[in-house]
Amino acid sequence: MTGPAEQAAVLSAYECFAKSARDTAVVVIPAMAFYGGLGDLLATAAMSSWEHADEITIAISLDSWKPTRGTRVTGQRNSSQRLFFTKNKLERGDPQPPRI
Repeated sequence: MTGPAEQAAVLSAYECFAKSARDTAVVVIPAMAFYGGLGDLLATAAMSSWEHADEITIAISLDSWKPTRGTRVTGQRNSSQRLFFTKNKLERGDPQPPRI
């Protein structure tokens, strides 16, 4: 999934193009950010030929990070509620507390 700042735009793209993409067998991938994209790639590789998993937990730790001005401005403008992909669908909600 994308970062929180891009979620509303990505959801809008999916809603707008889902039917025509299905009708023409085209895959729509409006974003493949570091956090979501890398985690999805690693989970897919780890599962190999498994058909399903009970749970996949992905944790990322940074020892430092300084957002760019553009990132800060986007974050300030983003007033939409966060979305989470769970049970094979997008759900609105608050993030779970970090695991320590």
